[in-house]
Amino acid sequence: MYSRQRGSITVFVCLLLVTVLTLVGTVAEVARLQVAKTYAERGQQLAMEAEFTKYHQELYEDYKLFLREQKQDITTMDNNEFTESIQDYLLYSFQPQKDLQVFGVKIPTQNIDMLNLSTVECKVVDKKHITDEDGGLLENQITELMKYDVTSNVLEKFLGNAKETGKTETTLNVINEKLEVEEKVADINEKIIDLMEIVEGITFDDGKLEIENHDSIKIQPYFAKKFCTVAASPSNVGINHNTVYDSLCTKYVNPKSVIKEVVDSLKKYQSFIDEIEKYSKKIEENQKEIEKEQEKDAPDEERIAELEEANTKLQEKLDKAKEKLQKQFTIGKRVELNGKINSLIRMAVKIKEKDKKALTLISELKQKKAEVAPQVAQFQNTLNTNKSKINKDVYTGIEEDYKELKKYVDNINDETGIDESVVGNIVQMKKQLEKNKSILEKVCEFSNNPIKSDLEQLGAEIDNLNELSKQFQSYSIKELKFDYSDLKVDLESQDGSIFSTFGDLIEDGLLGLVVDNPDKISKAKIKTASLPSEKHPSSGGASFGDDTDHLQDTIVNEDKENLSESIKPEDSGESMVEVLSGGEKLINKAFIAEYIKSYFKKYGPAQDKKETSSGEVKKTALKYEQEYIVNGADNDYDNMKSIVRKTVFYRVIFNYLYLLSNSTAREKAAVTATAMVGFTGFAPLISLTKHLILITWAFEEALVDVRMLLDGKTVPIFKKESSFQVKYSELLSMTKEKIKAKAKHASEKKTSGYMDWGDYMQIYILTMDKEEILYRIMDLIQLNIQIRYSKDFQLDQCLYAIKTKVKYQMPVKLLNIPFIRKEADYTGEGCEFEIEKECTY
Repeated sequence: MYSRQRGSITVFVCLLLVTVLTLVGTVAEVARLQVAKTYAERGQQLAMEAEFTKYHQELYEDYKLFLREQKQDITTMDNNEFTESIQDYLLYSFQPQKDLQVFGVKIPTQNIDMLNLSTVECKVVDKKHITDEDGGLLENQITELMKYDVTSNVLEKFLGNAKETGKTETTLNVINEKLEVEEKVADINEKIIDLMEIVEGITFDDGKLEIENHDSIKIQPYFAKKFCTVAASPSNVGINHNTVYDSLCTKYVNPKSVIKEVVDSLKKYQSFIDEIEKYSKKIEENQKEIEKEQEKDAPDEERIAELEEANTKLQEKLDKAKEKLQKQFTIGKRVELNGKINSLIRMAVKIKEKDKKALTLISELKQKKAEVAPQVAQFQNTLNTNKSKINKDVYTGIEEDYKELKKYVDNINDETGIDESVVGNIVQMKKQLEKNKSILEKVCEFSNNPIKSDLEQLGAEIDNLNELSKQFQSYSIKELKFDYSDLKVDLESQDGSIFSTFGDLIEDGLLGLVVDNPDKISKAKIKTASLPSEKHPSSGGASFGDDTDHLQDTIVNEDKENLSESIKPEDSGESMVEVLSGGEKLINKAFIAEYIKSYFKKYGPAQDKKETSSGEVKKTALKYEQEYIVNGADNDYDNMKSIVRKTVFYRVIFNYLYLLSNSTAREKAAVTATAMVGFTGFAPLISLTKHLILITWAFEEALVDVRMLLDGKTVPIFKKESSFQVKYSELLSMTKEKIKAKAKHASEKKTSGYMDWGDYMQIYILTMDKEEILYRIMDLIQLNIQIRYSKDFQLDQCLYAIKTKVKYQMPVKLLNIPFIRKEADYTGEGCEFEIEKECTY
């Protein structure tokens, strides 16, 4: 018989063993899961990278861009070529022995697979095309490609001029401020010209003196100084210029002389009246004596007969005197004398109105001076602050102009405290004008037709006329004077022939002046409907060249009021001067600019030929690709036309700054300006005209510069006397043929400080909005790939990056215990997990 024994120890040991085995199994299974996740993550990354090796080969060969063309919308399709390919790559990662063959013979393998991973689902959850992110994805590829080449190529060329260009920018800003102040002071000049017409009577047409018969200045019919109560002389009428006085000396009217002439005429008739009155009185006396004698008781008949005979003779004399008076003092004569007085009164009415207008203008001038004076003072501060940053010769010229400018608004005499500025002197006319106006108001009250037909009132009428003459006792025009000491009047020629010659030169457009035959410029045109830039309209920009049109109009129309605005670039981004003076800020754009230079064509006599590896010239949608990137028009011709205008504008600016630094050039322009507008003696107007002449000169030089650039030559950024082509004497005779000849024979250098047409393209690119540049690059890439390889190619179907999500499944290998399955997150036949990964070029 077996004895019953307790088995507690055995049970305990079994439980302990199960526990240990479970712990070991659990740890092993969890470790297996972590290994599976890591393995799956690496496999997924490799699968995506393998798929991205299917990049667009032609796109890489032509433009060195890695992009995966994908026409399907792989984010909305459950099964597609892309996800199936990813799963296939993953399968090979999980089963490396799959389809293993040697010389076509499948080799069986027996491997222990501890993971047994498989994919349940694969999705593309996000993607980025090259056209996304405002062009930033394209910028990344370009930057990576070009960052090792651009530093020594682009930045050295432009940053080498940064110091000198920084001075240029400062100088241009100071010049602009000076011109703006002069334009505001020129408003004073316009009012002074109006005042000269009203007060002095000299006539202006569009700011220029009007000349009559080549021998005198045209004079207004009525003006404030028309009444001169003393003998006309330069001192008595307040004129210190012979030509002005000679033109006016016969136009004055002396009202006192007119009145005296009428009074003297009336006095001549008064003698006849006195004689008539004498005879009438004597006849009356004789008649009374006759009547008295007849009343006597014994009248003296002899005395009566004697008196009657005397009266008969007196009556005969009286009748003859009356007859004589009637013959001379006719209605016509009375009308003539009344006409002189009436004309004088009408003239007084018109002159009174001129006085009134003059007083209004003087008040406006005083107010305008108060507005401009602080701006003049501010400019002085600007000039002093930037003295060390401006070329010495340029500073001297600006300082001279400033001193003349100051005289017009601020010139207080330290001893007298009197404002002796131009405006101050004019304001001093106010007191005398008010006095004259008051006198004329009284004169205007005098009745018309003062001389009546009643001869008995002639004496009273003479007294009234004498009273009228006395009204002019304190009337004076001597104090109404302008300073004509600087006035220069050319009675033979008053036309601005430099500007009219320039207008004739550019009448048919700039492009025809800088190329031999504009008709040979490419007319290639593209369709823009499906281009990347059209699908991203925010990247659009304005066309180049509007500022050049503004400058041309300013010169042709001699528009001195907007001169400062005409030399300001209208670019919305960085200006060319800012680029040249601060290129460090634009280093990212420099990478893009160098890429464009390397992969896109531009205009030139030996135009760039981008060739394939086989030496075949590549087809392009546009002939001038860099010009398209800069300007953005849909055709070569408009792009060339706009960029030529823009380049001319910038060359004008640099040439103008050189001329400002050349004292000889400034003097020549000043002499011509004085001859053209010196009639006013107004220094700011002369200065504005001088600058307009210099800009015209710089413009014609710029035409030669651009002609050189388009001929493939280089042009110095900063001119010197030796490199300046157009002589001052040639401004009146410049033609297309002369521009061509000068460009042909001009010397050039391939050194720092000289730029060719391609350099200007790069500069313009650096001034542009980066997004605008990138989308126009994409336009050209898409168009050219379509022409060369596939007409259906679209860049917005080219992948730059993707994100995938794959769901994996791994069966249980070590333990299948329920609480272990729960701990390891097992479901069904095993555990499932998801991994998201990104891949980008």
